[in-house]
Amino acid sequence: MIKGLVKFSGRRIILSVKNKSSSKAVIFSHGFRSSKNNLLFQSTARSLARAGFKPVLFNYGVERVNKRVQVLRAVINHVKSDSIGLLGHSLGGMVSILLATNPRVKSLALVNTVYEQGLVYDNYARVRRTIAKAIPNRFKKEFFSYNLKRIVSNLEKPVIVVSGEDDQVTPQPMMKRLYNDLMGEKSFVSIPNAGHSIWRSSHLRRVRVAVRDWFKRTL
Repeated sequence: MIKGLVKFSGRRIILSVKNKSSSKAVIFSHGFRSSKNNLLFQSTARSLARAGFKPVLFNYGVERVNKRVQVLRAVINHVKSDSIGLLGHSLGGMVSILLATNPRVKSLALVNTVYEQGLVYDNYARVRRTIAKAIPNRFKKEFFSYNLKRIVSNLEKPVIVVSGEDDQVTPQPMMKRLYNDLMGEKSFVSIPNAGHSIWRSSHLRRVRVAVRDWFKRTL
């Protein structure tokens, strides 16, 4: 694994890059209070590397949505590839949607992704009360400021939506509405018995295969 470095607003964003010579990159965008080291990302990155892709992983180091958008944009600009896929989980999926219009981004994989912010926020507050109480008002203001439905309904790039059947934060009915609103080539994959954080080996395997096959076809 090769380490890369992106300088952003006086900060250093460390990138973990596999298969640096590959012309097809997949940039991973993690969720709120998560990191690049979660099982879903590590498992999927290894699978993509074996398939010949260049997985790029990093930690945001910030929670605000606007700052995350700026960080991911800086990472996209840094990666030397004209065929980039974005893989986002939860809040990272929302940020990926916001940057999907970049001409170098050719395809997306959205796993248990934020779509209808009001529903997601209410679910998060119910499921993870302690963390939700500590969310600053600035984050909430930015979180609700984006019209994701309008962005998605104008997005014509290939998108695979992967949804945990038992996800209580970004529930499957919402993921199906996201899928239905997409205008381009698309695929929907349901993971039976999987929740918001995907960690069981059988669930990870299904995500790996779905994402790998998707990027093989669309990148």
